[in-house]
Amino acid sequence: MDTGFTGDILFPAELTEKLDLKFVSYDSFQLAADQTIALPVYRGQIMLARAMLEVEMMPGDALIGMSLLQAIGSRLILDFDRARFELRA
Repeated sequence: MDTGFTGDILFPAELTEKLDLKFVSYDSFQLAADQTIALPVYRGQIMLARAMLEVEMMPGDALIGMSLLQAIGSRLILDFDRARFELRA
């Protein structure tokens, strides 16, 4: 989870060819270090809470962003004592 990432999902670039993704376009993204980069944007589907969701994905670190969390109306529960997190829709 990355509260600074406003998109849906970032995934490791080496998975691009293994996933069934549709290329959409290139888009510019502002990084925390005040740097702007262009990344390819793909559209794909994920299964979450027994529902198929269409999301936009970009290669990078493996992250879930705020746009996806807001779209599903979820709650993020962090349990530091047990080193666990839970995502509830």
